[in-house]
Amino acid sequence: MGVNNQISVDNNDNNDNNNSPRLKPAARILFCVLTVILCCVSSANPLGLVSLPFTVTAAALIVNLSLCYPKSDSRRWAVYTLAIPSGALALLVYPVADRPALAAAVAAVLFPFVLALPTAVCISRRRSRTAAIAMSAAAALLLWLAAGAIIVYFRYSSIDLSSVAQSLDDIVEPFRGYLKGFTYELDGEVVNYYSDADIEGLCEYLKSVMLGILGAAMTIISYTASLLTRLVARSFDRESMLPIVRRIHVHRKKTPDGPAVEVRQETAVWPVTLDNLTAFVYIGSYLLSVLLASDNVILVAGATAQNLMILLTPAFVYAGVREVMGGSGGAATSPSGCLIFAVAVVFVFVNPLLLAVLLAVIGVVATIRDNLRTRRIKPS
Repeated sequence: MGVNNQISVDNNDNNDNNNSPRLKPAARILFCVLTVILCCVSSANPLGLVSLPFTVTAAALIVNLSLCYPKSDSRRWAVYTLAIPSGALALLVYPVADRPALAAAVAAVLFPFVLALPTAVCISRRRSRTAAIAMSAAAALLLWLAAGAIIVYFRYSSIDLSSVAQSLDDIVEPFRGYLKGFTYELDGEVVNYYSDADIEGLCEYLKSVMLGILGAAMTIISYTASLLTRLVARSFDRESMLPIVRRIHVHRKKTPDGPAVEVRQETAVWPVTLDNLTAFVYIGSYLLSVLLASDNVILVAGATAQNLMILLTPAFVYAGVREVMGGSGGAATSPSGCLIFAVAVVFVFVNPLLLAVLLAVIGVVATIRDNLRTRRIKPS
């Protein structure tokens, strides 16, 4: 029976993107115009599902536009001054009536630039795509937390526990109304599916994990922006500017002539990789969130674990999907792969949250397995 070993070699020899094809002047002008327009449109619906495609597209254009200049060229960072005409156009096209709406619109205009800057820095310094996604998500989270604090101050003239609590109540109020809409008929009477106590408990839980939900959303948005960044780079023949990882798979097997070694090389452009430390942190946070939760009362440590678990869930759901689909060594067409896929299809209609947990568990196992048989070698 064979044994698989994997050696990953990070190709950091191309420390700059000077060897990549340069964007033509017409393409640069197009990117600038599109960036201003997309940022303006995204400000009309801050953090809304309608505006997010425009936001991540603008971020991808900004990264590619920034990295078309050498490190020594000041125009690489002058690209981010496009936020000024973007904001001016947004205020001209979508005038706001109050200061809270103005703060949200300004944050929405800055959102693509905040996503793009850490990504461009990571690519320029040959950092991993995982680092780029994490840094972009953290920067975006700080942006919206700052915007939220400003909005709270404008609405309540102070930032204290009572004003923050009132703001959280305003955020979960639509969710409370949504739960009250679940009813069924019993003996000719309409009865609420959830009691008032259940609804209040769920709303309190939602408020306790709001930070983790926002962080997870920023992670998903950052990943999507990195995906579009690579797509734009490939479309304009600039994919060589992205960090490259070469993996060497060594398969030892027994043959009639004796032991043999089969070597296979695989090249991955700017892949997403997760380490064992992150996997163990996710396992620990999941266990703590279960052990420290009692009914609807969430202890401080339990709430922290819950937020951390929710924050890391998108990464391991991604790893689980990749494993099921065979993207990281998984056997999508094997009996076990087909069984997992069938169970996943059932969970889509029965309970999507359980599907996310299932994929996250698969992702954690796959991450630990791959890292235990992987050794990374960085050239000097």
